[in-house]
Amino acid sequence: MSDGDWNEVARAVRLDVAHVSDVHVTGTTFHALRREMAQATFPVSSVTTSPWLHGIRRDVAVIVRTVAMRQTGESAKPPSPTHTLAIAEIDPPLFAGLRMMSRDLGAYFGFAKGDEPTGHPSLDTKFLAYGFDMMRVREIFLPRGLPDRLGDGIGHASRSCSIVVKDSTVEAMALGANADAARVDGLADIATSIAREISVRARGLSQRPLEVAAREAWQRLAASLGLSIDPLRWHLFGPLGGAEVSAMLEGSPPAVSTTFRARFRARLPCAFVLRRGYRERNLLQRRAKGLGFPELDDLLVLQAADREQAAGLFADPALRMLLAEEARTSNLVLDDREIVLARGGFAGTKEIAARLRALVAIVDRMTPPTAKQGPFR
Repeated sequence: MSDGDWNEVARAVRLDVAHVSDVHVTGTTFHALRREMAQATFPVSSVTTSPWLHGIRRDVAVIVRTVAMRQTGESAKPPSPTHTLAIAEIDPPLFAGLRMMSRDLGAYFGFAKGDEPTGHPSLDTKFLAYGFDMMRVREIFLPRGLPDRLGDGIGHASRSCSIVVKDSTVEAMALGANADAARVDGLADIATSIAREISVRARGLSQRPLEVAAREAWQRLAASLGLSIDPLRWHLFGPLGGAEVSAMLEGSPPAVSTTFRARFRARLPCAFVLRRGYRERNLLQRRAKGLGFPELDDLLVLQAADREQAAGLFADPALRMLLAEEARTSNLVLDDREIVLARGGFAGTKEIAARLRALVAIVDRMTPPTAKQGPFR
C-alpha cells in the first residue's frame, strides 16, 4: 500500500500515522514499541520507512503495522510484508512471561513443545501457552478457578484471525499486507477488546509474599532518591541530580526486563540513534557505521542524518568510557532526546540506584546543566 492509502485508512479508523524505519523494530513490550516508534521517525534519507497507525481506541493504546513473517525452516526473510498486525496494550503488564498464541502460528514462531494448558477448554484447544508463572495466567482466564467468557471470547475471535497474548500486548494478525480500513478496524477492535478486559483483571491479581516485599523495597528506594513511584506498574520516575529519570519493570517474554531511562536536559543538536549492534541480519548493521572511536565501535552502531556532527557529541573520553561500561552489560539505545538501558531480569534496588546515577552522569556530560526539560510521556 502507498502512504496515501495508509493515510486514508488512518482517517477511516481514527488513528494517527507515523513513518517508522523497520531497522529499529526490536521491542517486544508495548513500551518498547512506543519508544522504537519515537526513535525511528527522524529523517535519514538512506533508510526506508513503513507507516504505522497508532492511537487510543476504547481507552486502550493500539499500534497497527505490517510485518514480514516466514515459517521456521525457511532460509530467508520475506522480501516484503506478509501480514497485518494490530497490537493493543495490556496495562499493567502481567509479569508472567506469557506467550499464548494461536496454534496456526507455531509454524512461524517455532513453539510446539513445552506448552502448558491453561485449564480453559476454549483456549487449550486453539492456543499454545508458555509462561514462567502459569498460576497468574490462570487467575486471569479462570477467575475463582472457573472458565469464563474472556477465554470463550478469545477462542471465538481466533476463528477470524491469529492471536498472540503476551505480558503487555494482545496481537491480532491476518494474512495479507494490503489491508483496507475494514480489516484494520476489525483487527484493532479484537486486540483492544481483549487487552481492555485483561487489563481490568490484571489490576486485581493476587501478590505473593516475595512480590510484596520487592514492591516495598522499590517504594523505600523511591523515597530515598526523592522519586515518585507507580507500584502497580513497577515504575520509578522523577528528577534525580537535575535530570529526569525512570526505571520500569517490563514483561518481556519469556522473562522480564528492567528498563532505565534518562532524558537530556535539552534536545541534542542533530538527529541520530546510537545502539547495540547485535543483530547481524538487520538492516541496521548494513546501513549504520561506527563513531570512529575504537572503545565504542565494537559495541555500538550509529545512524544519523549528519554522522560527523553526531560523532562530535562523543569527543569526551570520559563520556565514551561511561557509555562503553553500560553497553557491555545492557542493551543501550541513545538518541537526541534520551538514553535507555534495558537489562534482562528483575533489578534489585542497589542496581537501580547505580544505573540511574550512571545515566545522570552521562546526561551531565552531554547536555548543559541550565537547560530545561519536560517529564517523560
